[in-house]
Amino acid sequence: MATKRTIYLRKKMVDEMRYALKKMSEEKDERKKLYYFSGTYAVIQRVYNFEYDPQLVFIHHVLEDTYRIISNRVIVIAQGDKTVLLADGVIDKLHLYTSSIVDKIERDEDGIYDLLQKIVILGYTTSGNGYYLYDKGIVKI
Repeated sequence: MATKRTIYLRKKMVDEMRYALKKMSEEKDERKKLYYFSGTYAVIQRVYNFEYDPQLVFIHHVLEDTYRIISNRVIVIAQGDKTVLLADGVIDKLHLYTSSIVDKIERDEDGIYDLLQKIVILGYTTSGNGYYLYDKGIVKI
């Protein structure tokens, strides 16, 4: 059974994640979008420091790693290497899937794993092989 503390921390986490996603959606620049996205996984870590939950650790890990992978690709592209581009809509899908995760956390629903899997695929498409498979139409985002 959830304690008052757990309920309070989850609500604060959801509110903060929604704020970060709102700022992300308002931003035009990809790097700034990713900056605001980083707030989603940062707040998760703060919460599980007070109320440990293995599922939150998993969500944090996926979001942080995906942020790092996509951010690195954006930097490489900005430096002029256009060999591997971002798949169409990667950052918009990152926002959409993360928003759906927040909804599920708020309602204490299942189905988060499937969304995390989709987020990992977004990051994968920024790799050489992932972009190749995306370009061939094998990997769908």
